Amino acid sequence: MKNWLGLFAALVVLGLIIEHWQTILVVVGVVLGVGLAVAMIAAAAPKIRGATERALEARRNAADMERARRSSLKARAMTQHEWYLEGSDRGVYGEFPPVDLDKL
Repeated sequence: MKNWLGLFAALVVLGLIIEHWQTILVVVGVVLGVGLAVAMIAAAAPKIRGATERALEARRNAADMERARRSSLKARAMTQHEWYLEGSDRGVYGEFPPVDLDKL
């Protein structure tokens, strides 16, 4: 009786496979595709992480350089303001005074 039941179950499974082989093929393809995508993402994760860290470091460096530029600009403006308060022409014209037209 057990042999007949096993044979019957095998025939039912074989019938289902024959009837729905396209659906089974699609499901197997999707599972393999998802597995491949997960494996590729796992393999690329260190590279992505490294690129992200480099981009963040570049952004920090750019922000530091901008802060330094603004600090330098502020210091130069304060120096020129002091010159202006002292009555010096450098306070108005900065490092590049106009040409004296009378001397031309």
